[in-house]
Amino acid sequence: MKFAPAKCHTIKLTQGRSTNSYIYKMQGIDLSSVDSHPYLGVELSKDLKWTKHITKTVNKANRTLGVVRRNLGRCSREVKAAAYTILVRPTLEYASSVWDPHQKGLIKMIEKPQRAAARFVTRNYDRTSSVTEMMKQLNWPSLEQRRKEARLTLFHKAVNKEIAVTIPAYVEENRRWQRNINNIGYKHLYCNRDDYHMSFLPRTIREWNLLPTELAENKSPESFKKLLVKYYNNM
Repeated sequence: MKFAPAKCHTIKLTQGRSTNSYIYKMQGIDLSSVDSHPYLGVELSKDLKWTKHITKTVNKANRTLGVVRRNLGRCSREVKAAAYTILVRPTLEYASSVWDPHQKGLIKMIEKPQRAAARFVTRNYDRTSSVTEMMKQLNWPSLEQRRKEARLTLFHKAVNKEIAVTIPAYVEENRRWQRNINNIGYKHLYCNRDDYHMSFLPRTIREWNLLPTELAENKSPESFKKLLVKYYNNM
């Protein structure tokens, strides 16, 4: 494999205020340093925040939704709903288990394209109408809820070794019985920074421990996902 130095960059991931600068070279050429850069479709920023990635994701989804509106405006509700779930929503959910935000502002930003799509599909632009009710009619859960279910499903697959993602050795099973923790729960990962506290493993472990034991013990990924959705819908 040949590398093109002009297309390669360096990025230093840190939350520190001051960093030591170092010039990396490839084939005798200095590599440029950048503040953010996409990697496998996810925008990584040097401050370990997801604001830039989420902004780009939402903008892309809005552009796609605009194309759908212009071309399918006269189609039936079923066609427009299918177009949204096939063309727009996957953009808003790509790799979301990694970047799922906890800040209210970012959560609302991600929800806006779906809420706009609900009005488009139902042809209801009345300001007094409830978009939440429209989404219930369409059987569309919030994207925040779908991201939570996706994280738990991914964790379930990792626990049961259904995927190549492994649970790190420092994640220990909770062998002591505790109220509100299922029989196959894990010890909480305590963090001194909010960014890590709300990242995938610590956050998902806390939610996993609150699941009913019979749900957490279900070995089938497909069955677990269906029961998980049903569990949250009945809460």
